[in-house]
Amino acid sequence: MARTYTTYKDKVSGETLYVSQSTDFTEYFKDKAMKILHRRDGPSIEYDNGYKEWRVNGKLHRLDGPAVEGEDGYKLWYVDGLRITLMYSNGRYEGTRSLQDLQDDL
Repeated sequence: MARTYTTYKDKVSGETLYVSQSTDFTEYFKDKAMKILHRRDGPSIEYDNGYKEWRVNGKLHRLDGPAVEGEDGYKLWYVDGLRITLMYSNGRYEGTRSLQDLQDDL
């Protein structure tokens, strides 16, 4: 499986990211050593089968949706590496704290 390496400019932060791409997935890293997964303008890991992860500074993190989207449709919410449990009620997701409240705390 051949891998290619490129750089990418994040459209939100303006940071230069380091990209590793193979035939079935793409990863975005903050560091040139490619140890810290990181991307602010989209998922930091994307598999061809539909699996995606959003990470910031290596931690699962997303404020505008789930930080993990599985190929079979499952979704997990994380903020700054902490898992958020949400319940679906009356046509919307609800939790003990809103994602906006969590963002204000960061």
